[in-house]
Amino acid sequence: MLNNYQQVAELIKKSENILITSSRNKDGEAVTGALGLSLALIALNKNCEVLIGLDEKRDYFQKSLNIFSFLPRFEKIKKDPNSLQQFIISLDTSHASVKHIKYKMGNGSLKFFITPKQGTFTSDDISTDISSTGYDLIITLNTQDLESLGEIYEINTKFFYNTPIINIDNHSGNEEFGAVNLIELTTTSTTEILYSILNKYFDNIINEDISTCLLAGIIYKTKSFKTLNITPQALQITSRLISLGGRHEEILNNFYRSKNLNSLKLWGRVMARLSGVNNNQLLWSTLSHTDFLKTEASKNELPEILDELKLSISNTEIIAIFYEDPEDKTISSGVPENKTSDQTSTPYYPARIIVYSGKNINLLDLLQEYKPTGYEKLIEIKTDMPIQQAKKEVINYLQQKLQQLSL
Repeated sequence: MLNNYQQVAELIKKSENILITSSRNKDGEAVTGALGLSLALIALNKNCEVLIGLDEKRDYFQKSLNIFSFLPRFEKIKKDPNSLQQFIISLDTSHASVKHIKYKMGNGSLKFFITPKQGTFTSDDISTDISSTGYDLIITLNTQDLESLGEIYEINTKFFYNTPIINIDNHSGNEEFGAVNLIELTTTSTTEILYSILNKYFDNIINEDISTCLLAGIIYKTKSFKTLNITPQALQITSRLISLGGRHEEILNNFYRSKNLNSLKLWGRVMARLSGVNNNQLLWSTLSHTDFLKTEASKNELPEILDELKLSISNTEIIAIFYEDPEDKTISSGVPENKTSDQTSTPYYPARIIVYSGKNINLLDLLQEYKPTGYEKLIEIKTDMPIQQAKKEVINYLQQKLQQLSL
């Protein structure tokens, strides 16, 4: 009987048109793995496309895809979930045959001109349909369940049910929805799993570009080997990828040496206002609307600031940044809805909160009272409160929750 790795390899070998996709609620490591795998599949003469439905406007805390723009084939990534669909026009030729087909585009329309060889066509001979494109295999990366694919799955549900799926992940809680499920919880990144597949079952397929993509995934996921889950296997694979041509220096330059002065100014303001309780178990900082305007920095910097804080300060379980959205053009006035009368009536920007946890804490559950959006480790909360009121209320709430968790 074939093991899971062998089944993955066999399915890939038998397939011709392959779609690689990933959950929109996981981190960017899936981008590196998808690009590396797509390069390998193309080298195997497979038709392959990558579809990752990250929506930066709705999920700003997803790191911008642009951080990976230096990787090969990055520009080929599709983001539109509707791109899987085809509009099909069918013509019944049982009563008449076709001699010529022409089409013309113009004035917002597409017209087909069909000349019959014999017989005639009527409008009853025409039918239309919508179907998914001709992929015969789907490979999902870092995807806990199909619902987490968002609109990619919602719009193309029939396609996902009718097409074999290889489900590759290293996260607990995976629902094993694939025809083959390759879940390796002991690896530091999904790109390690991809390396093992390509290295063992596809001889000499890993070239310089593929190595660079896979190496980028390991470096990104381990914060350049600063996280606590580094394993000997991860280091061995890293060494092997570098020896195969992985461009280590290029990766570091793009991930960690490309911060501009505006970003560093914003970092400085976060650090200057950093507070903590319970031996830094809970940390928080604040940023005003003015802070973003004066530094000319983006709120998209916040997830990376949270990452660095978690790595730099031990014993931390939850980090929160309270801020006034620099893109918010609406100033609230009067007492916030459902709040007490002793609160300020001075106009203010409603507070936003971004919260990160590196521990085994599901923030969506922990803070469900505040209707957070995001995923288990990184959420956003939108409030109608002034920032100081939001800070006081949410910090007290988090302290109580952490005390309950420690009981």
